[in-house]
Amino acid sequence: MVDVPPLLHARAKASVLINGLLVAIDDAKFSLDRFSRPLVLHNADSAYSVSVSGSCMLARYRGENLLISTRHQLGQGEERRAETEACVALYDDTTSSEPTLLTPSGSIAATFSDLGGKFLEDILILTFERGDKTAQLSTHFLRLDDTKTLNEVEPRRIFGYLTIAYPTSGNQPILTPDSTSYEEFQTGFVRFALEPADASTEDHHMAFRVKEEVRKLRDFDGYSGAPVYFYYSDDGGQAHLGWVGIIRLGGNGLLHVHLADVIKRNYLSARTRPGADATKKAG
Repeated sequence: MVDVPPLLHARAKASVLINGLLVAIDDAKFSLDRFSRPLVLHNADSAYSVSVSGSCMLARYRGENLLISTRHQLGQGEERRAETEACVALYDDTTSSEPTLLTPSGSIAATFSDLGGKFLEDILILTFERGDKTAQLSTHFLRLDDTKTLNEVEPRRIFGYLTIAYPTSGNQPILTPDSTSYEEFQTGFVRFALEPADASTEDHHMAFRVKEEVRKLRDFDGYSGAPVYFYYSDDGGQAHLGWVGIIRLGGNGLLHVHLADVIKRNYLSARTRPGADATKKAG
C-alpha cells in the first residue's frame, strides 16, 4: 500500500490532480488502478481463449488512446505473439459483470541506429481506433498531455513514487468442469510505494526498490509494462501526478524503468495527429 506520511500534508494540499479532477490525496492510489491493467493475449488456436503476460499502462496522448508495455512480453523467437493478439479487458463501470475486450488497431514503432539504444526498441505502444465504446471507456486512460515527466519537475518537489502491477503469481485461471477452457480468469495486482535506488542501470533508465523498512525477497515476474508514477507539489502547494515511465524488468530487488520522457520523445511524438504514420525512426 502507498500511504502519504502525515507531515507531507503540510507540503501538499489534501487533493491531487488526476486527469483534471481533484482526488483526495489518500485516495489517489486507488484512482490510479484504472490506468494499470494486465496485458491479455488472445489465443485463437487454443482451447484456452486468453492468457496474461505481465502488465500494461493505458494512456491518452494528443487525442489517441494507447496501450504502453514492452515487446518482450509478447514472447521471443518463434514463440513471439503478434501485436494483434494483445488486448485489454475493461469494465464500463463498477456495476458491469462482463468486461469489454479492447483490441488494438495499430502500433507505434521506433528504430535506433545507436547500438547502445537498441534496448529502447523493446518499448511497445499499441493504438486503438476511436469509437463509441472506446469513448465510453475513456476514463481508463491517463491523459499524458496534462502529466509531467521527471525531467520537467525539480527533484525537491517530489514526495512519493508508486507502481501498480499484475504479478504472474496473482494469475488464477478457473477452468470449466471438463478442463478444456477457461470459465473465468482472475488476476491479482500489487500496489507498492517505491524509492529510487542508487544502482547502475541502462541509459534512459532509472532503478527503484520497493520502499519498506525490512527488505523482502520478491518475485518481479509480471511487473514488466507496469507504470511508475510520482507525486509532486507546485509553488502553491497543490499536489500533482507525474509519470516516471514503465517497468522494463525486475530482479535482485531492483525494478528498471524506461523513462517517460524517452518514450514521449522517441515514440509518442511520431503520432503528430490521429491517423499519422505509426512508424518513426529515431537515433
